[in-house]
Amino acid sequence: MPAHAVMDARDLFYTPEGGLRAVWRLVGFAVAAALVMALVSAVMSTAAAMRGVGEGSLLGAMLVFSGAAVLSLAAAHFMMVRVVDELPWRAVWLDARALAPRTLAWAGVLGATAIALPALALLSAGWLDAIHAPGSTVDALRYAGVMLLVLLPAAAWEELLFRGYALRVLHDALGAWPAVLITSAAFGAAHATNLPSVHPLAVALVTLAGIFLGWIVLARRSLYAAIVAHVAWNAVLVAALHTEVSGAALGAAPAYRIVDAGPDWATGGPWGPEGGLAAGAGLTAALLITLSRRGSREER
Repeated sequence: MPAHAVMDARDLFYTPEGGLRAVWRLVGFAVAAALVMALVSAVMSTAAAMRGVGEGSLLGAMLVFSGAAVLSLAAAHFMMVRVVDELPWRAVWLDARALAPRTLAWAGVLGATAIALPALALLSAGWLDAIHAPGSTVDALRYAGVMLLVLLPAAAWEELLFRGYALRVLHDALGAWPAVLITSAAFGAAHATNLPSVHPLAVALVTLAGIFLGWIVLARRSLYAAIVAHVAWNAVLVAALHTEVSGAALGAAPAYRIVDAGPDWATGGPWGPEGGLAAGAGLTAALLITLSRRGSREER
């Protein structure tokens, strides 16, 4: 084989510096995650079926799927980051420094406030309403605990998929803003299948949420911070407001439930409060705060 043909084939897969090109890094990550997911989900589904977990239960099914997804994506990160790329964990913002309590607390407060304040404004305007259920037998503390148990792995796998290795690869290839915009568009598109409550504004706001979370990762150099902000946002919706998250109602709520009582463009309609322009205002403010905190720790 001519030497130039060998060089052309190598150039297809490798950069002049000797590393895999971005597209093959992403393909490798996807293949590794899919293979491990197939194995882990089969094992977890079998174990869950034997124990009766998840049968007829949305929360149980979500917990099984989320657990399998977290394990699969963590394995794919290890394979690509540590074995193929031979990079430290800080390359994907999963090092010990990324667990700084101050960073995580800041992210949690910002994520919760970004949806709590718009919801309170809608309640004050009468565009959201609280329906009381005095006969409910659901314990409020137990309900909140179960919801957090489900929401944590759900947020973790979404952040590992959209703001972990994929964001790193695209950042290396294209820069910060293109990487955030591409992964956020994919994040929004992934939620477009949440039928029947999905609508264009909801998808646009999920995309905006992805931009907010992506910049938390880059500005604070912590994927854990994005997970905390994601969980905090969802926890306000589910554990505090007892309303829908991404268009889904996660089980019977205790004592009260927040329902839509105003125009869908403001309240989100069947998608829930995070699908309206009030939530969009909260996200925009949170994004601006995040961008204002860009400093020496920002990924450039």
